[in-house]
Amino acid sequence: MENTQFQELVLQQLKMLITGQANLEQRLTNLEQGFTKLEQRQANLEEGFAKLEQRQANLEQGFIKLEQRQANLEEGFIKLEQRQANLEDRQARLEENQGQLAKKLDVIFVQTAMLTEFRTEVNEKLDSLQCTQDRQEKILERLSLRSIEHEADIAHIRMAR
Repeated sequence: MENTQFQELVLQQLKMLITGQANLEQRLTNLEQGFTKLEQRQANLEEGFAKLEQRQANLEQGFIKLEQRQANLEEGFIKLEQRQANLEDRQARLEENQGQLAKKLDVIFVQTAMLTEFRTEVNEKLDSLQCTQDRQEKILERLSLRSIEHEADIAHIRMAR
């Protein structure tokens, strides 16, 4: 091989090496850009993961609050049931008292009816007594008039004798 051919061959290989190096540098640049993108994606993933963890913490706090509310609701429900039981007891007592009052009212109505009947009888007897007394007064008045007339007649007869 001659020197010129050798030089051309070396030049060709140098060109190939330079082209390969340029390609390798381009690949390296591409790899570095890819690595940068991967790092950015990893940073985004880490940020997303942090957000997810925060959301999970918020959900856990919300769940705790919901459990507390549920416990409060259960306590309220128990109190409500107790109040309802108390109301039912009071209603039963009220109904019992109403029954007793109804019985007492029945007795009062019967007694009122009896008293009204008695009053009516008393009034009738009083009216009868008043009539009798009026008759007796009329009779006494007549008797007293007759007695006065008789005395006058007797006095007139005595005077006439």
